[in-house]
Amino acid sequence: MLIKPLKVFGKHGQSKGKRGQLHIIETLVAIAIILALTVTLYQIELQPSEENPVEELQEKGLESLSAADNVGILRPAVYTTTDENLETLKVFLDQSLPPTVLYTLSVQPINDTGEPTLLIQKGEPPTRSDVAVATYLLYGYNNVYNPQIVSLTLWYLS
Repeated sequence: MLIKPLKVFGKHGQSKGKRGQLHIIETLVAIAIILALTVTLYQIELQPSEENPVEELQEKGLESLSAADNVGILRPAVYTTTDENLETLKVFLDQSLPPTVLYTLSVQPINDTGEPTLLIQKGEPPTRSDVAVATYLLYGYNNVYNPQIVSLTLWYLS
């Protein structure tokens, strides 16, 4: 004698087995939706925000001044101000900055309250534009303490 399994029906006339399968499918779909939304939210949040062009210019200027000092170009240009040293610094800045960036380079002793001395100028300063200033401090040259503030004013060609 064979015993047949007894089918148990739920509220809507479906067997409990089919209803259980539908719950599993529904749960898997809900998990997939939640995962997709979570991934999307993390991608949106992790994308870097647009940088401020002035901050970007300031960083580029500071990097250029620091690099010029590290290779031994900045200090001779600031402290001796010969045409050859200034031209070498100008070529270095022209190569290290994007071609669409114009600039002026000025120097002022730390204890001086007068106008800074303009050393190099590439382009006319703008009347209406975003301008960034990268400030770099030098404390001396050839074992002589003579602190100077080097200001590189940058703007985009408009």
